[in-house]
Amino acid sequence: MKRTLDEVLPLAESLPLEDKAELVQRLIGEHSGLNVVIDNSCLSGSIIGLVNLMSRDEVAETLIAIANRVILEGKISKG
Repeated sequence: MKRTLDEVLPLAESLPLEDKAELVQRLIGEHSGLNVVIDNSCLSGSIIGLVNLMSRDEVAETLIAIANRVILEGKISKG
């Protein structure tokens, strides 16, 4: 039987943090190149929450922007 998001969401929200991370990892797929890492800080929880709301394209654009920033800062620090 196919379930709706409204039926599944309350169940997912009641999962322990580690199970939520596994669920997210399964939903984004094994071969997406993304890994879900859980930390006990509020900041990491907020970041995970924001990423969960993003589409694959938005996640990709964010990661590209981060990579470009890291590359740029590396070039600046090397002179």
